[in-house]
Amino acid sequence: MLTFAPFEYAVRRALGGRRSLEEMAERTWVIEPESTQQVPKATYLPDTLSRVTAPSVFTTLEDQREIIEGGKVVHRPIHGFSLRNAALIGSSVYVRGVRSPLAPKAGFRPRDLFSATPLPRALLGCTYFGNIFFGHFWTDDVPMILLGNDLAEPVRTARPLSQHQQDLLSLLGLRPRLASSLLIDELIVLVDPAQNSSKERRYRKIRKAFAHNFRRPDPPRGVFLFRGTSGVRRSLVNEEEVAEALRPHGIVPVHPERMSLAELSRAIWGARLIVGVEGSQLVHGLYNAAEGASFLALVPSTRFGNIIKNYTDRLQMKYGFVVGEPVGDGFSVRIDEVLRVMDLLEDVLPPP
Repeated sequence: MLTFAPFEYAVRRALGGRRSLEEMAERTWVIEPESTQQVPKATYLPDTLSRVTAPSVFTTLEDQREIIEGGKVVHRPIHGFSLRNAALIGSSVYVRGVRSPLAPKAGFRPRDLFSATPLPRALLGCTYFGNIFFGHFWTDDVPMILLGNDLAEPVRTARPLSQHQQDLLSLLGLRPRLASSLLIDELIVLVDPAQNSSKERRYRKIRKAFAHNFRRPDPPRGVFLFRGTSGVRRSLVNEEEVAEALRPHGIVPVHPERMSLAELSRAIWGARLIVGVEGSQLVHGLYNAAEGASFLALVPSTRFGNIIKNYTDRLQMKYGFVVGEPVGDGFSVRIDEVLRVMDLLEDVLPPP
């Protein structure tokens, strides 16, 4: 079918129209109300904070300080809204002249305008950040699909998924439609940004699936997850040295990029300590680590971010970090500081 949705958007934009998708909703409803949670302070060496010079993208140093200090956290409500006569074209959703991009480069191919598939009802099964970052796919998009899978068929942009992403969806029995040209009579959108109790239930459902498939009788004390090269560059120049220094402490080096999801999950399953550069690869630990496990993130001073703590707080896991120092276009961490923070976390590690 033919669609003119992008041109309707261009006209509205030229005329100065600025509305959000939610403002175009036919109806909205609350799925889970606002809630609060008391979360612990992160474990770290206070003097290392003086090295921090800049936050990671999409955050501020003030927000990061609030995360690491813990205390009372307010979780925003989950709600849904329904859109009539929506179009998913390229990597954007269009509704009567209003556009919402689902990726940084949210354009479309000319043939998408002539090949739209009609659907009576669908659930938007991807987010802007989930289309960019592997970790957000695991912690935002997949739990959102779990939440709305019974409401309608999930649809995503046609952006290709990695083998790990495909295997995760298969493990959970989820089959979102990947498409670049759809005309949808009713599109359901879920706004699911917070780490509330509903999110925890879904994380635990995913953890249960991993335990069922990858449980091992001899879990390691801990694992060091190498950062790899597939994500946003955060090069720990002494990564090999750190991994070798931790090996005598029962921390096993693991290379996620070299392993299938099954191999990786079995290597991690049941570990009581997850160590690695702050980034998406640590999310593998969220679904495979032991109950009450601890995470130790190695964080660049020029990209200070602690988003993993939001997830560990929700799952009653512990979180610590070490701030590195710039070296060329990467950073290094002091091994003695890594061991000191490990010692501080030792008191909160569950028994073997």
